[in-house]
Amino acid sequence: MEKRRDTRCALKPGAIVKFKKTSFLGLLKPRTVKYAAIVDLSLGGIRTEYQTNSKWSVEFDQISIGTADNTIDIDLTDCRIISDSIVGRPIDGLYTRRCGIRFMQLSDATKNKLAQFIEAYNNLPQHSQSWHKEFV
Repeated sequence: MEKRRDTRCALKPGAIVKFKKTSFLGLLKPRTVKYAAIVDLSLGGIRTEYQTNSKWSVEFDQISIGTADNTIDIDLTDCRIISDSIVGRPIDGLYTRRCGIRFMQLSDATKNKLAQFIEAYNNLPQHSQSWHKEFV
């Protein structure tokens, strides 16, 4: 039985997630600690895939999604890691990890930006009518 409220969508290449860490005491802008590919995305959460040289994941407390060229950057500050596990270890010694993240209490403005991003970067050749209605 499917537990997700929102339809997940695979995205076109060029869409990325940035894992960020808040500075000590929150005085400075959060710094990006890792970039990752987006496996799929919905209004409720995201699944990413990234590589790291250790068995442990990079600690982060914020993410943003956008494009590799930074023309789009949507901060998603309220999120929770649901899963983060090793899915492979290539020959070069880097671990491939998949991370599932749930978005928590997004503002209406952020939901609208996210819906527009999903619409623009959706990997489907044509948007089905039922999928499109969920994001209006």
